[in-house]
Amino acid sequence: MTAVLTLPHLKTEDAQIFDQFFVQHYEVLCNYAFIILGDYDEAEDLVQEVFAKIWINKDRIPLKETNIGYFYRSIKNGCLDLKKHHKVKAKFESEITKSSTSLGELLADFELPLKVEEAINKLPEQCQKIFRLSRYEGLKYKEIAQQLNISENTVNTQIHRALRILKTELKDYLIVLIGILLKSM
Repeated sequence: MTAVLTLPHLKTEDAQIFDQFFVQHYEVLCNYAFIILGDYDEAEDLVQEVFAKIWINKDRIPLKETNIGYFYRSIKNGCLDLKKHHKVKAKFESEITKSSTSLGELLADFELPLKVEEAINKLPEQCQKIFRLSRYEGLKYKEIAQQLNISENTVNTQIHRALRILKTELKDYLIVLIGILLKSM
């Protein structure tokens, strides 16, 4: 026997008839939503949401009789809204990706190297020299110590000082650096 859900059932909060109606029509309504959405999990979520909204708003439904047609219409409208939402979200994500890629490329190609060089130039002279020999010329700490006639421990201390200062100076660019590094992986 098919349960007919009428407005009086909703108004008197006849949950048993509502539950029967749900059980009888749930799968068919999910299949209908799936045809529109193409995603069964989303379809199930939407159908459950429609049933919940109807139950919650039962006092405001302006119908003389609530039947399966009302649910189909509600589900169709919900599916169309969801599809619009997906399109807007995809467009937004695409724009974000384009702009962040452009920003990252701009910073990588122009601004970032300048900022790094400015920060290195702010280092004390000895610290700057040791840092450049280590990072730009690829010399080992022992080789730098021999070339500058200082101890390896001094080289190590100066490199740590340089990195600490650069980290502070370039803190606003760390997110961009991480993004560039992740993009290149």
